[in-house]
Amino acid sequence: MVHDGATGWLVPPSDPAATADAIQAALGDPAEAACRAARGRAEVLARFAAARLVADVRSLYRELVGVG
Repeated sequence: MVHDGATGWLVPPSDPAATADAIQAALGDPAEAACRAARGRAEVLARFAAARLVADVRSLYRELVGVG
């Protein structure tokens, strides 16, 4: 769900230096951090909204039973 540079900062696992750098970047530019958070929230709302999930499940069922 996190897209590096767009909706957050991704760091390699078990890399404390990269984690510290990402935290410093977020704290050093609160406006950018807020923009990334807003983009992430918008993506989650778009991808996981109830109406979207219902439509996706309905589409899957139709595909499975061969109904157009």
